[in-house]
Amino acid sequence: MANTFALLENTPQLSHAYLCMGDFTEHRDAFEDTLRTINLRLHAPGHFVFIGNTFGKSDADDLIAWYHRGATAEDPYTIAVLAAGTLKSDAQQMLLKIFEEAKHPYIFFLFAPHGTQILETIRSRCTVIELGEEKTKEDVSSFVQMSVGQRISHIAGVTKNKESHQVRTYTEELVRDLIHYFHQKDISTHKDILSKLLQAQTSLTAGHIAPKFILDYVITVI
Repeated sequence: MANTFALLENTPQLSHAYLCMGDFTEHRDAFEDTLRTINLRLHAPGHFVFIGNTFGKSDADDLIAWYHRGATAEDPYTIAVLAAGTLKSDAQQMLLKIFEEAKHPYIFFLFAPHGTQILETIRSRCTVIELGEEKTKEDVSSFVQMSVGQRISHIAGVTKNKESHQVRTYTEELVRDLIHYFHQKDISTHKDILSKLLQAQTSLTAGHIAPKFILDYVITVI
């Protein structure tokens, strides 16, 4: 697999912020190897790192408090928000405070899965790196082309004997990938599907509806 992050090594001056769209877990080793090459480390003393499933308002509060306490090193330091699942919109709004009120040198890495709704105000301030886009498209394309019956059988096989948290993770990834897939198509043609998938994503974030019911819903709306 080619190192997607090689551009960091070949850029004379690093950007202050990078938005990496895709699966962090598949690319983590390459990412950390690249950082070492350019003398950066995720877990260097004083650096802020979040690695988790949901980055919410309390996490953004912690990051901002850490930032304003201030690493005072002369060299740039890294801030990493590596959300393997949900980046909540209110948390994204708070991240803008660091983008807009930077008082210290920093390099910011934001990882988000395909299909995550990133605020345009954040996206516009980042250098965007696409991770594994073609693989995502191919996998979801096969799912979309199945009949309803085939999708039911496929999902039953994938979720059989799985713990509830595993079903939730699978559902989140499927919904995000479907949103990304249809977003790349003619949006006007698929506006209704996208609207329903975004509703499903919102329901997952709210946690009021069981992922199994959302899976049943997704099977029918596409």
